[in-house]
Amino acid sequence: MRDLEGFAALHNATDRQVEALQVYDEELLSTSAHTNLIARSTLEDRWSRHYHDSAQLLPLLPKAPYRLLDLGTGAGFPGMVLRILTMEEEGARYTFCDSVQKKAAFLSRVAEKAQLPLARIVPARAEQAFRDERFDVITARAVTNLTALLSLAAPLLATEGRLIAPKGRRAQVELDAASEDWSFDLERHDSKTDAEASILVLRNIEARP
Repeated sequence: MRDLEGFAALHNATDRQVEALQVYDEELLSTSAHTNLIARSTLEDRWSRHYHDSAQLLPLLPKAPYRLLDLGTGAGFPGMVLRILTMEEEGARYTFCDSVQKKAAFLSRVAEKAQLPLARIVPARAEQAFRDERFDVITARAVTNLTALLSLAAPLLATEGRLIAPKGRRAQVELDAASEDWSFDLERHDSKTDAEASILVLRNIEARP
């Protein structure tokens, strides 16, 4: 998959979603010229490496209404792609959190120009920003190892919430390490973009005594 047209066809994007994706991609390219949003080596193959890699999480989301937090969102993958592909659903609220001001400003421009509904950008550390909030879904892509991620995400999840974490070839190593400190129910899905990667869906996350 090399371009917007191919991505839109694969994911049955509506005209409105295509327009939003175009805004997102144009902003990504222009901002990447002076700000490190994604690895420059992945720009040429971004529709597969980033957009499609993010969109494959779509079937793992609950039915709306739900509250989603994209933790350490960076350039907005996967959360911004998911927000665009669900922008015509009622009741899905998205929050994007990143402590780097430049990245948060980039996402704010995308959300405004693409007229994305219920997309909140929070330029702060999650453990400080959401002490009184709980989310039905937390997504985190390339943020930190699973043990550290569970420490961040567990206090922010609603009772029946889920953490969706794409992981690379070290997924099992990270799972084994995390299991020493945490108990959880696990679903593991093969990645559609990387034969060595997995998508982990964790529920009922609790720290071991």
